[in-house]
Amino acid sequence: MSTRTQVGEVGAIWVRQVTSAPAEQWLAAVWVRDLDGRRRLVKARRPSRRQAQVALEERLEQRRPLGFRGAEPDMTVKELGEYWMRRRREEARDFSTESGRVQDIGAVSPQTLAGYQSALSHIINPHLGGLRLIEARTGVVDEALTRVDLSGRTTRVARSVLAQMFAMAVRHDALTVNPMREVRGAPRRRRAVQALSVEQARDLLELTRLHRDGVARDSRGLLRGGTRRTSDLHDVVLVLLGTGMRIGEALAMRWTDVDLDADIPCMRVAATMVEPRRDAATGQVFVAELHRQPMTKTGATRSIALPRGVIEMLKRRRPREPARFERQPVFPHSGGGFLWPNNVRTKLRGVVAGTPLAGVSPHTLRRTVGTLVAHSAGLDAARDVLGHRDPSVTARHYVAETGCVIDVREVLNPIFT
Repeated sequence: MSTRTQVGEVGAIWVRQVTSAPAEQWLAAVWVRDLDGRRRLVKARRPSRRQAQVALEERLEQRRPLGFRGAEPDMTVKELGEYWMRRRREEARDFSTESGRVQDIGAVSPQTLAGYQSALSHIINPHLGGLRLIEARTGVVDEALTRVDLSGRTTRVARSVLAQMFAMAVRHDALTVNPMREVRGAPRRRRAVQALSVEQARDLLELTRLHRDGVARDSRGLLRGGTRRTSDLHDVVLVLLGTGMRIGEALAMRWTDVDLDADIPCMRVAATMVEPRRDAATGQVFVAELHRQPMTKTGATRSIALPRGVIEMLKRRRPREPARFERQPVFPHSGGGFLWPNNVRTKLRGVVAGTPLAGVSPHTLRRTVGTLVAHSAGLDAARDVLGHRDPSVTARHYVAETGCVIDVREVLNPIFT
């Protein structure tokens, strides 16, 4: 009894000499059962046996998407990851253009893909990559990820990638159930949110002002001296402390995003700077060069009212002919282009080194704004200012405890009157 060819399966290649042709020819052919269930004959003619076989293999490779079943039970986890990443890259969209918002469900940015590839290269492949899919049982996967967690590394992204990979394998009938469904979640490491007090924020502004004026002090308290520096660092810190923006959002601001003449002067946050991203393990390039992405991290646009100090600074920086420069960066480098976020981080790290504020980063300033707004205007206001979708993210990662006495006596006193 003959066995029916499986869907997506390629039969045995046969080659024969064609004598009726005008010149000597060889015919290589094979039957393929495609995803629609139909058997089709794929063939190629060439002057020699070897050339005919090579030509047929090339045709099979070109039409592989039609007859390829995708994930298979004998695949290793590493092979599945490579196939899954290839599919994700095909689905990814270019977020670097100015042609409107990306609405595709499931579309991911290149920098997100870079994070996925990093999880594959450094966690999934070293600990699970050699397993075949039928060997990747829940207990095996759970034990491997637990060992990584105990080593101090986070597996949050790796767990998300594995769940998506195995879900694809289930859709392709390579697995009957997704092993990640019963794997325990990554342990939550609750760390105290580090934010500056109002006094510390003022001290930081004084440090950056001294750096701008060329009279910054070194770790021994001695004046560094030197020529007057640009005001970029001081002004960027002003904006970060006055708006709570991400560093990439602040550096992506153009004059067309700033309205200083409105009844309520404000900034429109609708873009971010994206730095080059490359996976060192595989050499894959996900982001080739620094560029302005015309959407924020969450894809949402928000407008933030500006405090007095930020308004005064922007009025000093504003070009004399705003209409001519409205597409220009608010914080340009000497050549007129956008500043690199990493360069600003490095400069800030150098200014606070050796001071009580050592270790302060642009993200510390974002948490400072989140803390001050949450404790004075409420968690929802802090979420809106920071541009989060989920208020739990704001509460968990951006609001520090202040140690203040909670005073609700006016609300409760009527009970005792």
